[in-house]
Amino acid sequence: MHHKFISKFKLHSIPIKTLRYVSYSIPLMCSLALLLLSCGMVNIDERVYALDNSGEDSSLQFASGTLVSATLSIDGESGASLSEQVLAAPGEVAYSKEHTVTVTANNIESYDLIISGSNTLSSSGTQITGANGESGKDLLTNTWGYAFGNGETDKAELSYYGLSSSGKRLNSSDNADMQIIGNSVNFSRKLVFAARFGEEADSGHYTGSASLSLIATPRTVGTWSTEVASGITTMQEMTPEICEQVGTPAASEVNAPTMLLHDTRDNNIYTIAKLADGNCWMTENLRLTGGKTLTTEDSDVEEEFVLPESLTELPNDFNGKIRTARSYYNPFTIETYGVYYNWYAATAGEILSAVNDATLDVGDNARTSICPKGWGLPSEEDFSTLQSIAQFSASVPPIAKPYNFTLTGYISESDNILYAGTRGYYWTSTTTEIVGEYNTPHVYVFSAGPVSMNSSSGSYTGRGRVMRCIAKSASRLEESAQANNDIED
Repeated sequence: MHHKFISKFKLHSIPIKTLRYVSYSIPLMCSLALLLLSCGMVNIDERVYALDNSGEDSSLQFASGTLVSATLSIDGESGASLSEQVLAAPGEVAYSKEHTVTVTANNIESYDLIISGSNTLSSSGTQITGANGESGKDLLTNTWGYAFGNGETDKAELSYYGLSSSGKRLNSSDNADMQIIGNSVNFSRKLVFAARFGEEADSGHYTGSASLSLIATPRTVGTWSTEVASGITTMQEMTPEICEQVGTPAASEVNAPTMLLHDTRDNNIYTIAKLADGNCWMTENLRLTGGKTLTTEDSDVEEEFVLPESLTELPNDFNGKIRTARSYYNPFTIETYGVYYNWYAATAGEILSAVNDATLDVGDNARTSICPKGWGLPSEEDFSTLQSIAQFSASVPPIAKPYNFTLTGYISESDNILYAGTRGYYWTSTTTEIVGEYNTPHVYVFSAGPVSMNSSSGSYTGRGRVMRCIAKSASRLEESAQANNDIED
C-alpha cells in the first residue's frame, strides 16, 4: 500500500496601494501535511516509520536514518516568508522576478509538483482572469498567469496559464530533467508571474495567491509474500532459509519475485530478486560510498574494514593503489551505475600476490567483501551458472528485467572511464593468476550489441569496476565458517 505525503508551501500576499499593480507572494516556509493520517506518522506495508519534519527535508525514516526524502525550495530558501509586489502600467505586461523552484526527491516511485490558487485576482475593481497559454508578449488584456520553464527561455517567450483551485501539475514526462531516474529526481526550474491591465482598468488593490505542493509516492518495502520473507526490511536480515522459501522463476520469466530491502549501513534501498539460477541477487549495483567502518555485524567481513572516502573526481593514480581501497562515483549517475571499486575495496582487503602479504591462492574465491552481512561478491561460477540457465541473448538481454545489469564501463589504467553505455564490467570473487606481483581476478563483461555475457580472466585489480551482491546459501556460509576455522588453526 502506498501512502502519500505532501510538502506544501503556503503563499501570503501583502498588498500596497499604488496606481495599478498585481500582487502575489512566494512563500518560503515549508509545513508538512499528511494524506489519510493526522497523527504525524506514515504507515507503509504495515510498518510504521517516524516522520522527520526538521530542517529542509521532509522524510520518511527508519530509526537508523532516512529512506525517503523530498525537498521543495524557492530561490534556495526554506523556513522564511516572502511577499512580492509587482507594479503594472496600463496596457503593458508586468513581470515578476524569476523565482528558482528546486525539487529533490529520493527513493520514490512517482511524484507530482502542483500549483494551485484562484484563477482571478482579488479586487473590487476590474476583473482580471487567468491566461490561457499565451506568451508573455502576447498576453491578453486584463489577464494574469504563471509560467514554469527552464532558465534559457526569455520570460516574454514563455507560455502563461491561469491558476486553478483544484491544482495544475507542473512536472511533465516531456521534460527529461523532470523524469525519475534511479528512483530519484533533482531539477530546478523558473517560476514567473505576469499580468496585463487594460487602459480602462480600475486602479486599486489586485491580490493573487498560489500554492506549490510536492507530492511523492515512496518505494514500497517488503513485497515477498512468504511468511518469513515478508517479515524483513533490511539486507542484513536475509538468510538462506528466506531465499529458499521463495519460488524459483523460469528463465524466460521477466517478472521474477522481487522485494525492496534497505542497507542499514547507509539506508540505500535495493531491489532484490530470486532469479532462475535459484539464488537471490541484488538487481542494482552497490552504491556504498566510503568514509565508513564496516563490521561483522553489518558487512561481509571477518574483522573491521575501513572503506576510505569515495572520490567524486578521478585522480591520475586511481589504478596505482593496489593495496589501498579506492572507490569513485559520479553524483549524477550513482543511482543507475553505482560506485566503481578497485578489487581490494570490493573484497574488503583480499590480496593474491607473489609477495608474502597474500591472503589468497590462485583459484581461490575471496572470503570477504563490502557486501552487506549475509551477502557476498558473486564468484565466476555464480555468473557462469546464471548465464547458462538464463541463456542471455537479444531476446533475453542481461540489461533488461529482471537482471538489470548496467553498461557502466570501467576505470582504466589511464584513469578514464571506458565503454560506458556499451559494456558493463562486474567484479567476481574468483582469482585466476598472478601477473608480476599482482592478482588478476575474473570479471564478467556485458555487451549491448551484440548482446552477450562473458567471463574475462586476467583483469587488473587496480581498475575500477562495479559490483553486485548475491545472498549467501547455507553451503556458502558453511564454506566461510570452515575457511575461518582454517585461518585460526
